[in-house]
Amino acid sequence: MQVQLLSALCEINAPSGDEGEMTRFITRVLKENRIDYDTDILGNVFVELKGKSKDTIVVVAHMDEVGLIVSGIHDGKIYCAPVGGLLLESALGAQVEVVSREGRVIQGLLTSVKVAREQRAREKEASQQKAGAKESNENRSRKEKETTTREERGHTRERESDVIHQLYIDTGESDKELERMGIDVGTRVQFITKTRLKEDMILAKALDNRIGCFVLLEVIGSLIQLRHRHSPSKHGKHPFKKSLLFVFSTQEEVMLRSGLNRVADWPVQEIVCIDMVPVSNNVSDGDMPAGSHLSDVDAESQGDHNRLNVGGGPVVVLLDGSGFKSKSLVDQVLRVAQTLDIPLQYDLSVEGETDDSRIAPTLPDPVPTLILSVAVGDMHTPVNRASLEDISDLAILLLQYLHTKID
Repeated sequence: MQVQLLSALCEINAPSGDEGEMTRFITRVLKENRIDYDTDILGNVFVELKGKSKDTIVVVAHMDEVGLIVSGIHDGKIYCAPVGGLLLESALGAQVEVVSREGRVIQGLLTSVKVAREQRAREKEASQQKAGAKESNENRSRKEKETTTREERGHTRERESDVIHQLYIDTGESDKELERMGIDVGTRVQFITKTRLKEDMILAKALDNRIGCFVLLEVIGSLIQLRHRHSPSKHGKHPFKKSLLFVFSTQEEVMLRSGLNRVADWPVQEIVCIDMVPVSNNVSDGDMPAGSHLSDVDAESQGDHNRLNVGGGPVVVLLDGSGFKSKSLVDQVLRVAQTLDIPLQYDLSVEGETDDSRIAPTLPDPVPTLILSVAVGDMHTPVNRASLEDISDLAILLLQYLHTKID
């Protein structure tokens, strides 16, 4: 497995709506390997491997990641809004950088109005104690009650206001200087996360869904090598029974907004999505609300075997917010996994969707869909974790599954 390629993918910053760097990286890798591709105006990347039949299996993975965007500037503070299902609590204290239109970079720590207020309150209390300020228990109780009431009113106002005003970076610069540097509303804010490898684990940002992009690149390369090895023709092409269309898509993290209508130009027979699922332990992960994963039910009632585990093998999604996945395709994957002796996990999510739900409605006829995944810990946070063996097994599983369809 090309771990360096996976690490490089994770280092790229490509929040939803700003996937240009990922599009350029993916196309550069394809070009270096002499693989034909096409792109559209939104940055989606298409790789077609033609077969004897025009009947096409679509395999898709999204390129974008959750992140932040500048929502306002005031008193030297850069206020940020979440892009996608970012877990805001996990982002507090994270190192971030803001890159201006001119390429100027400002680094800082992400904090929030609430955290800053609590910090000021602690500092004030420490200052009073140091100065020897003494108050009666009665007065202290009254003041604490008044403070609590004021804070509750403030929290109410915060809840009523937009959440975009709660996160900020204190730069120490003036508003005019930030404006002069080219930082304004709409500028992207990036997490500073260094990818680390530890035994079987990879710790990095954006594993949702750089793992999917990595798996697609690995499988495309393997299929092309397979075609060349068995080629009887002078052109080095051995047509498969069916055609394959690989899609690296944009804007999946923001309500599936990227247009993939172009896929309808192919006679699609089935859709395979490669996307990640969170190991949440009944705590919300991104756009997957707490308790929404039926595979993450209390161990006392369902048993530990129903929990998703990092390192437990690739995951087959049986149900998501768009409905049940094809039982026939799931059974086919199960047979391939058994042949390869690859352990599988299963996920049932009553909420959350991915690219299959935006491709299928554009097609003239219904098609079966399948979602293959890897369990990711701390998904939609600045640092995620996943098993390298799970990722490798997913690539092997997808390659063999496709091979049984097209060879």
